[in-house]
Amino acid sequence: MDRDGLAALLLVEDVFVSLTRGPIVAEPYETRIPTLELGSQRKLTFRLLTDEEAVVVSLSYLDVVGETRSIILKKGGRHRLPTINCAQFSQAGELKRKVRYHLSLERLSEEEGSFALGVVGLPASIDHAFMANGARINRISFDEFSSTDTLALELMIPGNLEPRFIDQSRSFYAIVSEPGEMSSTNELSSRFGDRPVPESQVQLLNANYVALELTPRGSGELEVLVANRYQELSAGSEFRLQMQFINRGTATVRNVEAAIELPYRWESGVEPKLIESIEPGQRIPIRVVAQPPAQAAAATYEMGVVARGQAGNNNIESRKKNITIRLQPETGVAVKLLLLGGVLLLVAVIGVATVRIARR
Repeated sequence: MDRDGLAALLLVEDVFVSLTRGPIVAEPYETRIPTLELGSQRKLTFRLLTDEEAVVVSLSYLDVVGETRSIILKKGGRHRLPTINCAQFSQAGELKRKVRYHLSLERLSEEEGSFALGVVGLPASIDHAFMANGARINRISFDEFSSTDTLALELMIPGNLEPRFIDQSRSFYAIVSEPGEMSSTNELSSRFGDRPVPESQVQLLNANYVALELTPRGSGELEVLVANRYQELSAGSEFRLQMQFINRGTATVRNVEAAIELPYRWESGVEPKLIESIEPGQRIPIRVVAQPPAQAAAATYEMGVVARGQAGNNNIESRKKNITIRLQPETGVAVKLLLLGGVLLLVAVIGVATVRIARR
């Protein structure tokens, strides 16, 4: 048999390779080599998912299943800076709330080292802090016994955040570097100010980083405005009230309607029944008409008004505004009219008598 025929005969197909330490500990979990010719080599790259001291290379091909080779790993001294990662890199947060990113850091070096932490690309009005065990930190340390660590990056979104940042996705970067390199990080932040920092500029730093994303969400806040919260109403007549709904929040409130709480058997109507949207700071006039029942007793009644709507996925509801209605009896009105008529008649009689006396 010639050499070509022998090579074809010794061709190996479907070689499967994986790294294990009990379970599979690398990504990709398994790599397939379609064909491996005689005398050829293939280079494979795996990324360890956990910090392991040793791994087992497992191969399966032809009728050979689970052939293994053990490899002892040693920390490399070239990787002085820790790597930094975040599982939930993109988050949204409401104004006046905190947003937390959980960061994991790993350093493959046996030398002790202390490293500075920083943030690049956030608007200056958004405060940030690295937290570990409930305390604020600005450095993290590793030694020969510890190669991984976790901490949290907390962002405080202010209530007065500029409108141009609200509901806009913003990329920024958590930085880990040598303490002496933080001046370059600070200079980069100062140069861009509140503008987004391109990732290409962050790559120029002598630092490791993880790209994060924040979307500040505005919040709606409805309020009912009433000029006079005490009204008098004659029995048998309609009660009419002018009011306003105002959005004191930072997000548009949609599908706003008035919820009216009335005494038993009272009827009411609202105009408009539904407001499609109220922008931040906008006021919308509302007219409420209420009708007491025909047999309503003369007394003091309470009417409640609440504004309800939605801002994004959140239901928004104002505080209830109470209006006091004093219902006067019809007999009281008739008596007043009779008294007024009597006074006018008396004035007329006195006037006529005075004229006659003057003529005499």
